[in-house]
Amino acid sequence: VENQISIIFASRGKQPPQTDIPEKCRGSAWAECIAAVAYLKSLPSAGQTALKKAAADSTQLRLNLNTTLAKLLAAKAKLLDERSIAAKKLKIATALKKAVYGGEGTDQQPKLLGEGSERQAHCGTKTTGGTSAKLSIGVTIACLCASGSNSDDGNTACYKDGTTNQADWNRNTAVTAWNTITTNCENDAPQITTATAQELKDLTNKLKALLYEPKGNDGTIGYIGNPDGSASAGNCDGDHTGGKGGCATFTSAANTIALPTWLNELENAARAAEEYESAAQAAAAAEATIEALNETLAATLHLTTLSAAVAEGTAKPPEKTGDTSKLKQQEAEKECNTKGKDNQDECDKLKDQGCVFNKDGNDGEKCTLSENAKKEADKANQKTEGNDRKNKDGKTCADFKTEAECNAAVGPVPTGKTKFCSWIGEDPSVGDKGFKCRSSSFLLNKHFALSVVSAAFVALLF
Repeated sequence: VENQISIIFASRGKQPPQTDIPEKCRGSAWAECIAAVAYLKSLPSAGQTALKKAAADSTQLRLNLNTTLAKLLAAKAKLLDERSIAAKKLKIATALKKAVYGGEGTDQQPKLLGEGSERQAHCGTKTTGGTSAKLSIGVTIACLCASGSNSDDGNTACYKDGTTNQADWNRNTAVTAWNTITTNCENDAPQITTATAQELKDLTNKLKALLYEPKGNDGTIGYIGNPDGSASAGNCDGDHTGGKGGCATFTSAANTIALPTWLNELENAARAAEEYESAAQAAAAAEATIEALNETLAATLHLTTLSAAVAEGTAKPPEKTGDTSKLKQQEAEKECNTKGKDNQDECDKLKDQGCVFNKDGNDGEKCTLSENAKKEADKANQKTEGNDRKNKDGKTCADFKTEAECNAAVGPVPTGKTKFCSWIGEDPSVGDKGFKCRSSSFLLNKHFALSVVSAAFVALLF
């Protein structure tokens, strides 16, 4: 591993002859290996050592590490970047705008996009669907709510007071009452800033169900709105008499429903929302998996390093160094007591060992360990304290339950770190019961794990 890294690093980005390049880095893999080595060189010394030993390890630990890396790669593939999120949201918004405004959904106000020059042509008759109503929700609402300049003047089908006159029903004319309609809708309907896929599906089903509600005294279907019920359902011309009124029809013949285009766009929006929600849920699960696998990766790298040390015969069983240091202090005190024999001359001979004579001391303890010697012993205790990731009070980072406690925790600072503990916030991998305060020496964030599991890095080391 060292030889491979040295060859690549020494190249300074210039590709040497293929025979001099490690096999896994030849051809198109060269650029990936260059990036991988640059990343490795950017790590602290301890991180480089752990990864190099992991790559050279041939035990089960290495297999475990590779398994964890493979799982991290799989989880990484499910994450959503900002571009993907924006694209999925745009797909939903575009479908909704097409449904409301018609066409490509780029207008800020609905227009009469169908053929005709009269209200009933754009809104529909008993046997012919509205040419514009079928293309947008905006025009459909105008057919129900707008007042005209003839017999449809003063239409109050939607509101107490008639809306602005829609005097012109020629093709490509904007719905003049649109601002009034949206203002009334905002006042009368609940303020909803977002809608789930299920809510969009429910809305679509409810609107579709309206088409099958019988209208007029003959039970005609294919209408949205409320034409006059005293006669057979008629034209949607806004004149609320003789079976006519403020309405829109979606038919190809009497009692034959032809679903409007905007209903298809609502269904498209619901599907797009469902796709986004599924991807977001998968991404959230992947985030949780990555957090959990980070812990596994950190532990495996740590164990790999320890296993290499054991193989070299350098590893020793962990000691409770704090207890050891206190024991040594007690032994030094006892030696002063014993050798000093409560005699100042004898005690003075032990000054180099930190002993000092105290004439007011208890019998058998007049020759005692000096205060300076005790302070030095305490310093040694603090310096060596924490090999078991505990502070002098015997607490680990997991014992601190709030962010304030975690950040204020005092204890041995791991090599290469600036503090004893680090707060990671919510831990979705284990829920509310999971510890949220982590030892700085053990904490690996998502970005570290994902950079470690890049294809180049895995190819180079494993």
